[in-house]
Order: sequence, then C-alpha cells, then structure tokens
Amino acid sequence: APVVSACDSTLGKSEAYQLGYQAGSAYAQLADKAEIANSWDPEASLAPEDIRGSAKSWCEVEWMGQGLRLQIENTAQNESDFMSGCVDGFTTDG
Repeated sequence: APVVSACDSTLGKSEAYQLGYQAGSAYAQLADKAEIANSWDPEASLAPEDIRGSAKSWCEVEWMGQGLRLQIENTAQNESDFMSGCVDGFTTDG
C-alpha cells in the first residue's frame, strides 16, 4: 500500500482548506516550540492546554489575515473550509 503523508490529506480539497491546513500546521509547530521552552522555565505561566487551547481563536485570526493577503473571497464556504483545514493541520502530526 502506498504511504500517505499529512500533505496528501489536503489533495482534492479546496484552496481555502489547503491554506487553512498550512496555517494550522504552522501553529502546531509554534505550540510545540512553546511547550519545549515552557518546560525549561520553572516559573512558566502557560499550561500546555493554554498553549494548545487557543488554536481555534488563532485560526479565526488567520482566516482574516490570510484571506485578505491572498485575496480569498470572503464566503461562508471558504471560511468553513479554511477553519476545517486549520484545525486538521493543527491536530495532524506529520
């Protein structure tokens, strides 16, 4: 059987979904780095759930920024696709 990578999961999806997936993956990498940095600080103020719990809020902000920057039409379907992709990208290891 062929090996399926995380990137393959965006095949056949809309452009908005793919852009959301990329944004979610980028945020997951930032969250990983924040958790590592946090683990070295005995007075760290962020719990892991605080770092990762803000993913949906972050995706909402990214939708506005990415949509404007890339000139994606602001439709309910594009926003839904972007948000789905963003959450999937954030929660998929790959």
